[in-house]
Amino acid sequence: MRKALIATLLLALGSFCGLAADTFHADADATGTVVLWFLGQDVTADVRANVTLSGTLLLNGVAIPFAVSGRATGSGTSNLNTLAVNAMIVFTAEGKTESGTPLTIQGGISVDGLEAAATTSTSGKGHGRFYFLITTAGGRWTVEGDATGSASGSFVVPDDPFSMQMIGAGTFNLSGELRPWSPSAGTVYPDWPAKLLAELERQSASAEDAPDD
Repeated sequence: MRKALIATLLLALGSFCGLAADTFHADADATGTVVLWFLGQDVTADVRANVTLSGTLLLNGVAIPFAVSGRATGSGTSNLNTLAVNAMIVFTAEGKTESGTPLTIQGGISVDGLEAAATTSTSGKGHGRFYFLITTAGGRWTVEGDATGSASGSFVVPDDPFSMQMIGAGTFNLSGELRPWSPSAGTVYPDWPAKLLAELERQSASAEDAPDD
């Protein structure tokens, strides 16, 4: 009886481990420039930054550390009274897992309510959602989840005299459940929010229009 009970418990434990979710955990660090344009009480923002992500994929119970980096762009809106920024930042980041396997992360982070202070130096905290497509030699996965973080920066002399410009840095904590993804015919991206897809298209068009080095 006791042996049967032990065997049942081991079987249940094995089943539980087999059903454990594949997960994604990472920290995203960005440094770059935000250009602000003012029209009455409305503020629009243009973001350009270098971004790095380091974290861990948990696939089939195996932890896979990774690090990737890339160029981020984005746009946002704010209000002169509250200075709470809402922005969509997109990027394609490439790198490797700890074992040397190439890995690419593409997608974006929607930041809501990034509060700031109208001073020479500014800092604030924000929250939002992230949507990523992860590609490795072993397959493709989508992941989305909560993003929480903070940013700080300083106002500098703007390149455009009709704008305001900040340089700064931000950090976000990201975590979510990985899901295998196979695109259907003609599909480039997963079923993501329209604002994210539009920002990715804008980034792609800007890259095509950029002059060759």
